[in-house]
Amino acid sequence: MRLLDNDDLQVFYSDYTLDQILRLREVLYDDDSPKAMYLKAVMCGILHGPSQMFLSLQTKDTYSGTANYVREYAEEHDLELPERDIRPKAIQKHELAQEDFIPPWVNSQTKITQSNATDLPFESETADLIVTSPPYMQTLNYDWNNWIRLWWLNTPREDERDNLVSTQDTDKYREFMRECLWEMYNVLAPDSVAVLIVGDVRKHLSNRKQILNTAAIIAEEAQQYTDFDVHGIIDDAYDVDNRSYVVFNRLKYDHDEDDEERETIDRCLILKKGSPEMSTEPEIDWEKELYKSA
Repeated sequence: MRLLDNDDLQVFYSDYTLDQILRLREVLYDDDSPKAMYLKAVMCGILHGPSQMFLSLQTKDTYSGTANYVREYAEEHDLELPERDIRPKAIQKHELAQEDFIPPWVNSQTKITQSNATDLPFESETADLIVTSPPYMQTLNYDWNNWIRLWWLNTPREDERDNLVSTQDTDKYREFMRECLWEMYNVLAPDSVAVLIVGDVRKHLSNRKQILNTAAIIAEEAQQYTDFDVHGIIDDAYDVDNRSYVVFNRLKYDHDEDDEERETIDRCLILKKGSPEMSTEPEIDWEKELYKSA
């Protein structure tokens, strides 16, 4: 345990497994080669979770719970720390990641990068489509929910927190999304589309609860402060048979702020740049070679 720098990890892993994690972490510490980065990513996917494919004690979900919560959860469900080897679990995760057919041309046309959403590393008018999921105000604490992954990647939580925009202030959130929208508009090619997947937010005020339709808030910013046209919002209620397509003009910027009993849902906001061809019932030829498995 010479390399152990966080005792809370002992709640999640047996000494046998933790020793392997610590040794591999040390080997990969300063290695930013493609192979090392891929292995680091694979490990992020198996560090902890609710099944036997993960290295940790069985946890309720894939969030990084607190040590006290996981300890109580383990006692309540009579769980023991499993002795698992990294190699077979990493190979299993790799094989799962490779299961889906990847067309040969993807490798030559794929670029993976990390950047600030208000300063995208792409030339103007070069993207055909943007699909993204902005933060849900301060509903999720991203650095805390991923504290074990950040530890694995040797990234201090404080540094990650400083790089994130996390606020419950609606005006600050609007300002941040306005900058992001302009940057998205700039990199999109003419006659193209941006899709933003974002959930409603339930705010607990001093005297009541407030529901914010975040998709409608972002749509307002796009409509009033950018050259985007708002094509519509899809309400994603998870039940496929009940999903509804809503023309944005019918919403009238209604955020449902006073409807305390309404369930919060995810929504897909569709923004247009120019006049792209749009259809609510697209016909896809699944027999094309592009969609066939190898």
